[in-house]
Amino acid sequence: MNIRVMPENFGQGEWVGNTTLHPIGVLVLGISILAILAFNRDKVLQPFFLLLCFISPAQRIVVAGADFNFFRLAILTLFIRVLMKGENKFFVVQPFDVLFFIYTVVYSLIYAYSSGSLGDPIAKGVELILLYFCVRSVARTTPDVIKVFRFLSLLSIPVCCFFIVEAITGRNFFSVLGGVPEFTKIREGRLRCQGPFPHPIIAGCFWAILFPVFLSMYIQFKQKKYLLACVCAFFIVVTTASSTTLLALLSAPFFMSLYLVRKHIKLLFYSGLACLVCLHMVMSAPVWHLLSRIGAVGGSTSHFRYMLIDKFISHSHEWFLLGTNSTAHWFFGAQDLTNQFVLVGVRSGFLGLFLFVCLLWLFYKKIYFIVRVSQYKVFSWGVFSAMSVSCVSFLGVSYFGQAVYLFNFLFSIVVCMLLHSVYVRKKENDKALLNKGALL
Repeated sequence: MNIRVMPENFGQGEWVGNTTLHPIGVLVLGISILAILAFNRDKVLQPFFLLLCFISPAQRIVVAGADFNFFRLAILTLFIRVLMKGENKFFVVQPFDVLFFIYTVVYSLIYAYSSGSLGDPIAKGVELILLYFCVRSVARTTPDVIKVFRFLSLLSIPVCCFFIVEAITGRNFFSVLGGVPEFTKIREGRLRCQGPFPHPIIAGCFWAILFPVFLSMYIQFKQKKYLLACVCAFFIVVTTASSTTLLALLSAPFFMSLYLVRKHIKLLFYSGLACLVCLHMVMSAPVWHLLSRIGAVGGSTSHFRYMLIDKFISHSHEWFLLGTNSTAHWFFGAQDLTNQFVLVGVRSGFLGLFLFVCLLWLFYKKIYFIVRVSQYKVFSWGVFSAMSVSCVSFLGVSYFGQAVYLFNFLFSIVVCMLLHSVYVRKKENDKALLNKGALL
């Protein structure tokens, strides 16, 4: 059997481990660090997302083997600010926090063992835990969370302009920062724009996740600027020319429409699960073979996605206990783990995959409760839809780059929204009781 030879640093980028600095990148980083330290608590996350949307992951400083990309430096600055200002004293540990911590630690340790590399997996795990901790410390209410997405809605306009220019000219102006090609990649005659993101699919997923949030904010607040943000996010995803991102985007209106039948969401979920089981029993091929028939653009590798899941299941004995460091022998090109669930299983075994699924399940349980009690019901459902869009995209991609931070940001804000919703509801109930007592 032929084994596909992958380039060195596959899945990481050739810039990893090498200091890469550009004056523009350094300037933006400096401004962002100063803003993180100086801004009010409710705006302190905005500079971090500014970096995510306009700076390539290639921008980094490597000191004695320690690799600090600009996103990691911003997270460290956030952490220092939280400790300096004592904002961590408002962090009250919740069951979801514990589960997130356990999952991240288990994933990092098992991945370090299975890959034989201690530094990078542990560093990424610590990075995500620090980001989660900082978000939980500074975004204490649902309005705080809304301000972050409001800022992202404003950023969508200039980002969309850059993507449209790239689609017209075929040149990526972010290439001066390194990490992205100067000339836009072409597949089946279609330009695959990526801007400052490490891959077109990651760019598409990032903005596909945000699309339902912007849509929910337009419905919730009736402001046209959020409708403009939806249009911008739509065009960004379309210019990436990827089946995975387009299908994820198209799923967003479906998930948002479920708000109308939210009281029956559990029945719909179990009914859909039962349909998949029935299809699996009556189909000649396994039910996940349906993925091979899905393709929104030319050149789609949907059959590869099916093969990856199929071999993942048939080779479960290899990764089940403590993951595995190689999938090259599964089939040609199987090193490219374009499925988040497969990636988690391969890197951290069944325990890591189980904890990941539990984390998703608990997220949905919490957000469903928030929708029931919050005054921001539609917006909360937008966050629900954003995570659902992620789960759809997981069938065709495993996150890296900026998408990892946005995905984990969704995990951190659910607890902030939950605590705020419970507090507001309790306060309203107490006020109602006082008014009732006054009437008596």
